[in-house]
Amino acid sequence: MKLNLKKHLLESIRTIAPITIVATIFALIFVPSPLSLIINFVISSMLLIVGIMFFKVGVDIAFIPVGDLIGATIQRKRKVWFLVIVGITLGTVATLAEPGAHVLVGLTGMPFWPLLVSISVGVGVFFALALVRMFFRVGFRYIILGGYLLIFLIVIFVPNDFLPTAFDLGGATMGEMTVPFIMTLGVGIASAQKNAKKDDNFGLIAICPLGAIIAAMVLRLIVGDSYVDAGNLGVINYFGSLSEMGELYLSALGNYSLRILIAIAPIVTIFLIFQFISLKLSFKKLCSILLGFLFLYIGVALFLIGVTVGFLPMGQIIGYHIASSNVNFMLIIAGIILGAIVILAEPAVYVLIKEIAHVAKGRISKLGAIICLCSAIAVAIALSMIRVMTGVNFLWIAVPAYVVAIALSFIVPKLFSAVAFDAGGVASGPLMAGFLLPLSIGASYALGGNILADAFGLIAFVALFPIIAFQILGLVVKIKTIKKIRRHKAKCKYREENDGQISSVFLPDSVFKSTVEIEDNNQLNS
Repeated sequence: MKLNLKKHLLESIRTIAPITIVATIFALIFVPSPLSLIINFVISSMLLIVGIMFFKVGVDIAFIPVGDLIGATIQRKRKVWFLVIVGITLGTVATLAEPGAHVLVGLTGMPFWPLLVSISVGVGVFFALALVRMFFRVGFRYIILGGYLLIFLIVIFVPNDFLPTAFDLGGATMGEMTVPFIMTLGVGIASAQKNAKKDDNFGLIAICPLGAIIAAMVLRLIVGDSYVDAGNLGVINYFGSLSEMGELYLSALGNYSLRILIAIAPIVTIFLIFQFISLKLSFKKLCSILLGFLFLYIGVALFLIGVTVGFLPMGQIIGYHIASSNVNFMLIIAGIILGAIVILAEPAVYVLIKEIAHVAKGRISKLGAIICLCSAIAVAIALSMIRVMTGVNFLWIAVPAYVVAIALSFIVPKLFSAVAFDAGGVASGPLMAGFLLPLSIGASYALGGNILADAFGLIAFVALFPIIAFQILGLVVKIKTIKKIRRHKAKCKYREENDGQISSVFLPDSVFKSTVEIEDNNQLNS
């Protein structure tokens, strides 16, 4: 059993250290008495580094192998009803353990477990729908279109101040836990389908959040206004002494130890049921996976303790004091800088960039894709901070942006569009909910705005604008490819007219390869 502790520790340090340094600098500049806050933040950063290390080890040796094993079992049961049951069950239990969902649900002002269970079931239902669409070979763009039409139909009946929260919850459900698990299951099932295409493997991460958004809005309609308590949102908690700080950590330890145990127990139970019925793994392999679940439990608990006790207060306090300084443009600049650091420090981003470069067939460099992603994040956070300062209605920005994103999906190559939609899950990681959203909440509190209506929506924008950006990138690739083919066709016609012959000898092999690849991926007819 290879744990790769050193590798994951270095990745954790690369993820947390930059945001720790930059946030500390902002605190020293804008916060009047930052010493206790910075000490607490550094302690929390260390907890996050260790927590992310254990978390990633657990994902590697338990969560992904379990998804792979269960996916292989599902392949042998080519029944739609079985796909639906498994999809709902596994999608639900994976989301229950997602750290980003835990962080955001805790910020909404709604009772924790009813909301977390609701959005988890929503993800499970749409994961089942995604598996069924793979079974029947339905284009993912039609599922996306139908899902958002249903969402915007329900939007008519939901209070405006809850809509940004609902869309944020959709983005937060796709994180470090759910994405690898869902992708592993999806790829395994897609590979079992006859005549499967590569784009069948993508789009899962785009479809699943729709269920969370719908479930959150339906729950809000059922429970009414009395169920939402936003009175404590934005309240700043300073640390008077080290003993008070210690009490907070002990309280969080007791709270999250039980909460994460309840959240992870269902997936462990399902794995053990599969083990007893069909997997029959060796004792050594079984012990390895169970150890991985233990690492996963420790990692998620430490991560959530660090975020709740250190990162949430730091984000809120920095946002509060920047907004109170009357230098409003600094709020936008701080948000963009911190957002870029969070994105560029995320290892999964580079997996995404590699996939984008592969899909683009070398026509887009990795640097170009990174610039595209950072630009999209900058636009998303800038618009979010402008909403905090002005109170612009969330739907005025969200509706046109979603229309553009969905319209582009019918224009750009299918594979590129599917990868672009999955990119939103990578961008809206748990640190966005754990640091950038509290920054927005603190600023809104300082400006006297409606926190639910104005501060929330940041995660939704961070998940949405990379979809648009990468699809525009795909459109550029498509246009370049069409122009290249037309130029070579013109050369062929010229040679035919002048030599009376046309042969592949007049075209470089790379051109024929490019043309074949385009036709295979339906790029010109998508």
